[in-house]
Amino acid sequence: MQAARLAQITSAFAGKRIAVCGDFFLDRYLWIDPARAEISVETGHIAHQVIQQTAAPGAAGTVAANLAALGAHVVCLGVVGDDGDGYTLRSGLHVLGVDDSLMITTPDRPTPTYTKPVIRQSDGTVRELKRLDIRSRDALPTAYRAQFIDHLETLAHHIDAIVFADQMPEAQAGIIDETVQRAITRIAQEHPGLPMFADSRARIDRFHGVVIKPNLHEAYSALGRVPKPEDDFNNIAAELATRTQYPVVMTLAGDGVIVSEQGITQHIPGIPVDSPIDVVGAGDSVMAALAIARAAGANLVEAAEIAMYVAAVTIRKLGTTGTATPAELTTIALHYSRLQT
Repeated sequence: MQAARLAQITSAFAGKRIAVCGDFFLDRYLWIDPARAEISVETGHIAHQVIQQTAAPGAAGTVAANLAALGAHVVCLGVVGDDGDGYTLRSGLHVLGVDDSLMITTPDRPTPTYTKPVIRQSDGTVRELKRLDIRSRDALPTAYRAQFIDHLETLAHHIDAIVFADQMPEAQAGIIDETVQRAITRIAQEHPGLPMFADSRARIDRFHGVVIKPNLHEAYSALGRVPKPEDDFNNIAAELATRTQYPVVMTLAGDGVIVSEQGITQHIPGIPVDSPIDVVGAGDSVMAALAIARAAGANLVEAAEIAMYVAAVTIRKLGTTGTATPAELTTIALHYSRLQT
């Protein structure tokens, strides 16, 4: 990419209105000092001593955080519980400066929460223990989905891009079920010039009329295929794009992404790793970069290239779900000679 072109695109980030719609989680971190560990008198087990608690919006909230850091005006649309975790989640959204006025509050279920015990060693390194998940597996009442669709239809007229985050393993437990997916397809058809992107843990192939961003495992699962050593990943992305009849951006972890669009497939390599990294939230940072870059006038390949810069910044921020600013992504692109003068 030309340096001038990157500057042109990133200078247009500020103020772009991006909607992040879907499943919002709370990420709660319990920071443990191993030097203070005790033995429980009652059980004989180690009693880890938590010396600090931190929390941040997760899942769709991580995408929102990345977009806010890149300069977007973010509007959030999802469902949270009427509980303490919901209050903490929305407080975290307020800290990011995003608009949460369309978030739907329900007394019927807890706010989905990932509780992550983390040991911080004396040398500053961190190690995450087994995660504790709090979420409802029951079907979400249909009234909330009807409200979600109403808000989405209104947003589509006043927004520069939309991101959908389908996080729940059980389709009926999250906000994006088949009814919402059909509404998304219809809204995409009614707004053909509006960039729309979707990410899904288990149902990526059910989104139509929007750009999907599966990782390699999700792509294979969507195609009903088992990975083979001789597979060409370009063909996997192209096959998925043919099935969905819409562009695909398939992530390959440290190897970058493959963009398949209108019968043309292109690999954009990742930026080399030469320092300790934390890949948590890397996919969300890629999604945020794709959405804001397209809203700022980049084509999909340019957006994917910029997404590699953003991910390279965020994975180098240890012990947190990192974000990147336009200045940081430009610096790392220059450092690794990804820009032409």
